[in-house]
Amino acid sequence: MHMYLNATMRFDKSLMESFECDSYFRIENSTKFGVAISKHIPDLIEGVEGPCLYQDKKIIEKDIGIIDVNQFKDPENPSQMREDVTRDFILSRLGHFPMFLKDKNYSHQVEYRFAWAVKKLVGDYIDIKVPEAIQFCRKPNELTD
Repeated sequence: MHMYLNATMRFDKSLMESFECDSYFRIENSTKFGVAISKHIPDLIEGVEGPCLYQDKKIIEKDIGIIDVNQFKDPENPSQMREDVTRDFILSRLGHFPMFLKDKNYSHQVEYRFAWAVKKLVGDYIDIKVPEAIQFCRKPNELTD
């Protein structure tokens, strides 16, 4: 399971309007910011960060060799495939790339993504307060931003 926090890498008033926000902040050190947040995420396994990649279709092509599909079958019901085992196998071969892949329709958002792998999801979102992450951010300055 994965949790995401997305940000944009550019200032754009129309983008702010589309997300119905009236302010923003700059993250000066994304890695330290992400680590500070990760310390508050329950059941954390790992975290990664990077810019999103946009393409026409969310299709990934990669040669992963010969696959024995029997490893995905449910031992209690061999006619059924275990989705969790299949998903874990595929993700282990693709690495982190799929977490940053987005449809080209969103390319105007120029997103930077923080992604955390967790043992289990706690719901649709997690509301945490991380005051120690503030030190890695700054308020916008009208002269420079």
